Amino acid sequence: MPVNNRHWPEEFGFTIAGDAPAYIITVQQGSHAHSAGLQPGDQLVELNGTNVTQRTAQDIQAIAKHCPTVPPSIVVVSCVKTVEILRDSKGRFGMTVIGAGPVYVEVTEPRGAAAQGGLRPGDMILEINGLPIRHSDDTKVFVRGSRRLRMLIIPGAGHQNVRKLAQKFEIQAKDRSTRAEQFFRKLDGVFFDDRPRKDALVAVLKQYAKDKRVDHFGRALATLLTTPSQRLLFDDIRIFDPPKHRERFDFMVTQGAGRRVVQIDRSGGSFGFMLVGHSPVTIESIDPGGPAEKAGLQPGDRVIRLNGLDVRKKTHDQLILLMKGSGSAPTIAVESGQPIPSSGM
Repeated sequence: MPVNNRHWPEEFGFTIAGDAPAYIITVQQGSHAHSAGLQPGDQLVELNGTNVTQRTAQDIQAIAKHCPTVPPSIVVVSCVKTVEILRDSKGRFGMTVIGAGPVYVEVTEPRGAAAQGGLRPGDMILEINGLPIRHSDDTKVFVRGSRRLRMLIIPGAGHQNVRKLAQKFEIQAKDRSTRAEQFFRKLDGVFFDDRPRKDALVAVLKQYAKDKRVDHFGRALATLLTTPSQRLLFDDIRIFDPPKHRERFDFMVTQGAGRRVVQIDRSGGSFGFMLVGHSPVTIESIDPGGPAEKAGLQPGDRVIRLNGLDVRKKTHDQLILLMKGSGSAPTIAVESGQPIPSSGM
């Protein structure tokens, strides 16, 4: 049992979501929440005796962190409904879904299969054919293969959120499209005299989009992009990488060609180096036996990333400020350079 509520509800085996009211979305098998009888679809009514039916999930989590009892007591009421949908004569279910956790019904076609089965825009989808739905992409397997959908839903749970989500996804889609167009225009400029290498890079990008094998992707890019102008493309490519892959991506593409990624144990407070210059900031000297030396940093190394953040254009003072808040074991990507001559006489 956790000793505090800092990571409630995840550490107790369940997750919540929703904008007034909030609902339990997932319950981990064998967890404290599972043992207590909580189930996906339960609406949170009270938290430690306080009515939370008008509170968002985010508000409830903030309140729970400061509750004196571990875990806080909660009162729930089940709001789950089961619906079944059959494909129509054209092979369609007649709906679209949206969301990256939780997932909502976005649109139902008038008199379509989903509408006739009882689905409405704003319904939150918990399960389809017994499988938990965490992301709208999870529904694709059923669209391709299943004739019948047995769905566990919370009716109307996200009615107010669906329009906001749709607008957000539309903006993100337009942004991705614009960035993709800019990226491919940049490729034309970088590889104007090397079409085979450009084609090889595009093939690597397409393969990664299919298999999401970040190690293979990073190694392939490091092999393909070898000149200074080509290696500038790493930052453009990184934008299209899922956030959960970016740290590993940084590690893979910075190996070799004078670049490397290290992690510094600064639990004692000090980094063990002196910095100089800006855009990028350079390591001037290393304390013998200090954290930087133990991590493998050297005088002349140029700091290019801090915890995945591009800091090549940061001033000396800006980087110092970022480093102070970088945690006890920050990850630093550096590029090898010439040691800076001592200014001493």
